[in-house]
Amino acid sequence: MARGRDWPSVAGMTFVEILVASVLLVLVLGGLIYAFTQFRRGYEKGESSAVVLQEGALLMGYLRTDLINAVLDPAPKSGRWQDAALVVSSDRVSFRIFSDDQGHTDQVSYVYAPGRDGGSISRVQGNRSPKVLVNKRVASLTWALGEETAPGVGSGVRRLWLDLAVTLGGQGKAGMTSRTSVLATKLFPVRLNRQLNDGK
Repeated sequence: MARGRDWPSVAGMTFVEILVASVLLVLVLGGLIYAFTQFRRGYEKGESSAVVLQEGALLMGYLRTDLINAVLDPAPKSGRWQDAALVVSSDRVSFRIFSDDQGHTDQVSYVYAPGRDGGSISRVQGNRSPKVLVNKRVASLTWALGEETAPGVGSGVRRLWLDLAVTLGGQGKAGMTSRTSVLATKLFPVRLNRQLNDGK
């Protein structure tokens, strides 16, 4: 009985095996690249959101401290009692503060500059260079002077405050936006209110 022919073994891989291995390698590399891209975008978004929170805290810290140190302007530009304390417009809040322990005062202003990609808020004190507190991250901003004169002795008890509502964040690179942070509060300058009522 004739024996079958012995086929020689082929060393290495066949074309089909190479093709399958290549496809699997491409799939694995594609998955790794996608996962890395998502991780990087998430990291950048988290980093951007952290900056939003830091700048919001910086703005509120400066504003609260300045309002604590706010004093009446001895020579207001108008006869309105409100303008002797706080002058508020759509893009600026201005008032006087104690600048040192000698009792000297400076004019301080918070200036809002709108921008296409996000507005900015700077603090200007006297003749010093502006200090940017929020850099191109303001999505919306409204601040207004709240005031009232309650019935009382003489001309009545006067009180004023600063209404502040600002939305920070939402900007970012294409296809990725930072988380938004909303700050809404009323800020009462205690010393100013006491001065307006002669310490009462």
